[in-house]
Amino acid sequence: MADDQKNTQVSLGDKVVGAVELPKFDVDEYVGNDSVIESVEEHKGQFGYYIKVISEEITTFGKDSIRASRMFSLVTQEDGTVAWGTESKLAVFLKKHGVETYMELVGKPIKVNKTPANTDGKEFLTF
Repeated sequence: MADDQKNTQVSLGDKVVGAVELPKFDVDEYVGNDSVIESVEEHKGQFGYYIKVISEEITTFGKDSIRASRMFSLVTQEDGTVAWGTESKLAVFLKKHGVETYMELVGKPIKVNKTPANTDGKEFLTF
């Protein structure tokens, strides 16, 4: 095991100040803003292939770049090719933007929205 991966017991002493209010990012401020799709990434996950469609930078939060994104599932067919259903969310999204393939989405305008809150109450920017 590398030295930087070992756990080390420490004594924090008077460094511990208790509970503090951590900075929060308010997504509501950006809902309804116009943006542009900057990239489309292809991924393989636990349940198969998917794409991640990502907007240009909307703002920054601390040192982090904030972007809206949306993921779409792909299906692997029996012959090994990868596709999407003709009535899938991806097909509807492609038709809405007047393109036939997801790589053609780059440069297309989008309207920023937010996801429903997850189990931790966090919301994310999407479109």
